[in-house]
Amino acid sequence: MSPAIVKDVIDMDGFQNGEVLYIPGAMTPTEILSAHDSGAKIVKVYPVSVLGGVQYISALKKPFPHISMVASQGITIDSVGEYIANGASSVVLSDAIFDKEAMAQNNFIVIRQLAHFATLQASQVLEMLDFIFNYYFYDYFHIF
Repeated sequence: MSPAIVKDVIDMDGFQNGEVLYIPGAMTPTEILSAHDSGAKIVKVYPVSVLGGVQYISALKKPFPHISMVASQGITIDSVGEYIANGASSVVLSDAIFDKEAMAQNNFIVIRQLAHFATLQASQVLEMLDFIFNYYFYDYFHIF
């Protein structure tokens, strides 16, 4: 994962034949589409909080519903669910989970608790989205 599109990585044989997972960073719709068209399976939207946060991801998913996006930079644990609900495939939470004070004290219990809470946030949203999808579309997809 990188904050930008690195052409040397995209040109690697391992990336082109699917042996290497590379997640390039992109900021603009043009960069996101370029990364996807170059073969990226998922694109990191960075720095998302400066660009509008959840609303930016939601706006990007309208023209690019087929592109998986990782929201990165400035995301809090409390906003994980909102990002997922608005189209982010995943989020980067390094600053939110790796609390500086806990890291300085080697307090891995706090770090584990923060990671667990973030996972619960995402899980609740995914369960809700699954319920909504099944409620509205179950009969449609089970006709055949």
